[in-house]
Amino acid sequence: GPTQRSPVHGASQLNLPGFVHDALSLGPKFAVEKRRPPEELLSMVRQLAKLVPEEEASRVVSEGVDVISRNRMPRPKHSVKRVSEYLTSNSLCVLPADKEGGFAVLPAATFCAKAKEAISSVFKVHDQVVPTKVKAQAKKLCSRLNLDKLKKSVNDSRRGHLEVLFSAKTHKPDVPLRVIISENDTWQKSVALFLQAKLACLPVNDPFLIRNSDQVIEFLNNHTHDSYQAFSVDIKDLYYSIPHGALLSAIEHAIDDYGVTRFQNEASLSLSHFLELLSFYLSSTFISCKKKR
Repeated sequence: GPTQRSPVHGASQLNLPGFVHDALSLGPKFAVEKRRPPEELLSMVRQLAKLVPEEEASRVVSEGVDVISRNRMPRPKHSVKRVSEYLTSNSLCVLPADKEGGFAVLPAATFCAKAKEAISSVFKVHDQVVPTKVKAQAKKLCSRLNLDKLKKSVNDSRRGHLEVLFSAKTHKPDVPLRVIISENDTWQKSVALFLQAKLACLPVNDPFLIRNSDQVIEFLNNHTHDSYQAFSVDIKDLYYSIPHGALLSAIEHAIDDYGVTRFQNEASLSLSHFLELLSFYLSSTFISCKKKR
């Protein structure tokens, strides 16, 4: 059937050329098939030949070479490079739409202003942070706590700070941006996974905890006589915005309830050392945005 098109928010105001609009209307999930050189295709044929019985291998190679020589991959209808060059030369930014699907296109100046506003609502600026020095401190702390495996994971990580991404809230007036934080490939993620594994043993008694949407559906089904049909929750603060002092105090109390000795035996780490590592992690959840941290 025909390719399903997605909206391109902001296209009418920017008067995008047809080839740009058509490409963006394919949506964030569309991908152009990679053009593979003949030598790479030949290598794939040889790899495939290794998977068949030995007596069939020569025939597989022969037929594969024949197919490669007679068939050429058609050029993609949409040139990502051409679209990218147009957007760059015209100082335009493309973001995924937050809830309505498709892309949103913004002038670079507008994007920068909106990004600064979005970041300032959930992060504080710290000009003195040097990511390489903080990572070195993390490795030094792991060494002092005899966490050799964690130290290696920290050392092997590629990024020294969290990555910030944005999506456009096209369903809201003035199209504000949503801040999305990724820990992928950072040493912070290695430490976070380590801490999370140690905290998993603690029972959580939170009357407001919602583990998944099924619990919400169950609540609504059990309260049909109350005329509840739906609800909306707007969560502005990020996980990283939790007050550090209150969080550390809550965790310490939870460990006390669980049993300090029991926790230390399961974590293979003293309580003071665990809290020290947790505190260091919380103070290291920073992003970098145009030399502002």
